[in-house]
Amino acid sequence: MIPTFTGSTADQLYADVVRTFRHHAFEELTRNGPALSIPQPAVLELRNSRDRVLMNPDRDANPFFHLMESIWMWAGRNDLEFLYQFNKGMAQFADEGTFNAAYGFRWRKQMGFDQLPALRDEICADHGSRQHVLQIWEPVRDRLEKKDKACNTQIMFRVGTRGLNMTVINRSNDVVWGALGANIVHMTMLHELMAISCDLEMATYRVFSNNLHVYEQHYPLLDEATAADAAVETGATCHPIDFWERTELEDYLGDAETFCSGGETFINPWFAKVALPMKLAYLDKPNRQKHINSVECKGWRDAAQAWTDRRTK
Repeated sequence: MIPTFTGSTADQLYADVVRTFRHHAFEELTRNGPALSIPQPAVLELRNSRDRVLMNPDRDANPFFHLMESIWMWAGRNDLEFLYQFNKGMAQFADEGTFNAAYGFRWRKQMGFDQLPALRDEICADHGSRQHVLQIWEPVRDRLEKKDKACNTQIMFRVGTRGLNMTVINRSNDVVWGALGANIVHMTMLHELMAISCDLEMATYRVFSNNLHVYEQHYPLLDEATAADAAVETGATCHPIDFWERTELEDYLGDAETFCSGGETFINPWFAKVALPMKLAYLDKPNRQKHINSVECKGWRDAAQAWTDRRTK
């Protein structure tokens, strides 16, 4: 039987995983050291894709980095320069300053054309189609000796009664830094981007992982006391998408490219009202509080404030 972990918010989904993961997992040795792994494929299901940011203090997710990485993906970038400002640890996964399996680069450039507008057009033209597939895995490049290989291999969209559903196919997913860290943010951001571009509501976000695991350094997050605390934290929800306006997909993507290149003039006001003050809050540390206060989205503002407060106590 395939284990399925569910939640209406990222915090609820996280609580379900840490509360029950050990019941399904066994320890194995990986190339990154010991890990607890689920022996069969597993499913993660987030019913409300907008509640994508973890507020759990033990997990201590970095909302600044996760938001910036999402925009970097929309921009179709594969360089280290932009991301390095927000997470210097990313350098260990780059080969000579670029990432082999940068998701946004593969969505928009690697396959020889921009898949996102093509996918938008296909969904709009035929809601009933079962062919809405976004390709990530690249059979040649992902067999090269590179530091970074695609963990998420495909994304599939399906229009249902509640709106646009999105399923990510994953070969190997670290629960803490991957599945319920960066991935849940940038994949549901893509989900929302496609839903808005197709004038559809967001429905359910799912991940089908062939190898769901937790590395040894994060075993303490799975102990009984921490799991109980995580369950309590499910009351902390984060709705980090406000001020998105119906705009052509190409304008969102263009704004993302401008943003990552250091520009400050955008077509869609979300970039100026949310993304830019979040960027400045992280980079301009002496004035961080001023920039956090200017984030015109309660969800991202609350997440940024909580992350900051945990470092000033």
